[in-house]
Amino acid sequence: MSVMALLMLLLASLNNQTMQLWRRTAGSVEAFQAARLAFDVMVRQIQTATLNVYWDYDVPSAPTRYLRRSDLAFVCGPASAILGSSYGPGSAVFFQAPLGRLANPASHQLKLALNVCGFYLTFGDVNANLPGFLSLPAKNRYRLMSLQTTGEGMRVFGGRDQNNWFGDQLGGARILADNVVLLLVRPLSAARLDISSVGYAMDSRLGENSVPQPPTSNQLPSLLDITMVVVSEDSQKRKDVVNGYQFAAAELATLFNNPANYDNDMKTFGDILLREKLEFRVFRQQIGLPNSKWSD
Repeated sequence: MSVMALLMLLLASLNNQTMQLWRRTAGSVEAFQAARLAFDVMVRQIQTATLNVYWDYDVPSAPTRYLRRSDLAFVCGPASAILGSSYGPGSAVFFQAPLGRLANPASHQLKLALNVCGFYLTFGDVNANLPGFLSLPAKNRYRLMSLQTTGEGMRVFGGRDQNNWFGDQLGGARILADNVVLLLVRPLSAARLDISSVGYAMDSRLGENSVPQPPTSNQLPSLLDITMVVVSEDSQKRKDVVNGYQFAAAELATLFNNPANYDNDMKTFGDILLREKLEFRVFRQQIGLPNSKWSD
């Protein structure tokens, strides 16, 4: 009887540990499946980016040559530089795409109407925008934000030379995924050569009036190398139910400034997550932009 009781106790303990492991694994799989879906949605939307490039005189009143022109823009780079120090880690990307999203249902026939789109990370309360009757407690996490304006709110003329064509519309962004702790967008040429101006950054408006124009002026990159790192919610809760884990500025100051150091930077970033006992997954994909007219 004593031996049987001991065996039953061991079996019960083993069963309990197995169930806990199964629940943790199932929770992680579900969380990372949602992140995978968000990553795919982001990739598909970025692939629709357009610039609608055309050729025009350099100086209309006294033309001497043609230059590439566009009324649209493509901008990517460190989120802290584009949007401010409270954004990030990693990159932000903004562009226009013919998604046909309109506020007025009567305009449904405009299926190729342009929308301003963008993706970036913030740290904040993921429950802040839920309906008031839910009354959920605060839960601060890194979030992948998706901006998609309506066609009526899209700015082309008058705001393109500044970043207010997207910067003053961030209030309409929505959460695409929670617990995304890094987003990197690296522009590449058709030959997979880095064409970022400085540290993953590219702005299609830069140098557009120069003679000769830089190759990136009013051009979409041929390829984008996109990396997204996601941590599990369970490992966040173990750190702090309300605030999870937030990187100290010093931890990231030397990371992701030079694309040539990508592998070493990713290892250092992963070491930080392992040190904090955060379970994580890395999603990475190189995508082509069909509307790019880039040529090497």
